[in-house]
Parts: sequence; C-alpha cells; structure tokens
Amino acid sequence: MKKFGFDVRIAVCVAGFILAIILLAADEIFDIPYRVFNAPPTPVNWIELVTETAFVLVVGSLTIFLLQRLNLRYKRAEEMVCFERDKLAAILNCMEDGVYIIDAKHDIEYIIKRCFPSSVRSKDASVINIFMTEKSHVHGARSNPFLKE
Repeated sequence: MKKFGFDVRIAVCVAGFILAIILLAADEIFDIPYRVFNAPPTPVNWIELVTETAFVLVVGSLTIFLLQRLNLRYKRAEEMVCFERDKLAAILNCMEDGVYIIDAKHDIEYIIKRCFPSSVRSKDASVINIFMTEKSHVHGARSNPFLKE
C-alpha cells in the first residue's frame, strides 16, 4: 500500500502514536480535566509526563516494528500466490481442450477461447469478443476474471 513512497499504514500508525503523546502532554500541561470538567486543579507532574511518553514510544516502536514484519510477510505470501497462479495458468493454457473454472457460486474464474464451441468461434466471433472484453452479460461472471487466448 505504498502510494506516496512510504507505507500508508505505518504512517497512520506513527501519526496515531504522535497524537497520543500530544494529548498526554496537553493533559498534563494544560490540565484539561480542570478546564473542561471543572475538576480540582493539579500541578504539572513532569515525571509522569516523561514516563507516559516513554511508555507510548516503546509501545509505538514495537507496534511499528511488528507491522513492518507483517507487511513483509504479507508481500512474500502475495508473491507466492501470484507465482502459483501463473504456473496454473500456464498449465491450463497448454491443454488442447478448452478449460474453464468456476467457483462455489458458479462465477467464472478462468476461461480460454477454446472453451467456446467451434461453431460459435467460426460463425460469430463477436460473441467471444464481447465475453472476453465486457463480461457483464454473462450471469454470475465476476468483473475481474483473467482470460487467456
């Protein structure tokens, strides 16, 4: 999910921990319960502020580290799935007879042109072209099946 040269999820996580530190400091320095809820005033406790900030920094660092490792594992798993999908597509494309795959909902997952009867291929190639490009007129067809020649 790198859209801006950095991982957006990690940036959101960092921003959240920075916001937590700012809120902790604002609460301690400006005494928000006194100003908002009319609670008894308390003096600024700098040791508590430093301790809470250090705790948030440790938890935030650990969270970001684990998030980066999870993102790396996710990326590797996605690469492996794509590799296996491409291997399966290569095997299916080598078959002489047509092959199509549907899922449990009977949505078309994969199809090649050889699946169409030769009478359809020879008489009306536009039917094949409409199916191969638009896919919207086929009942249950998903909008993203990958189709091979």
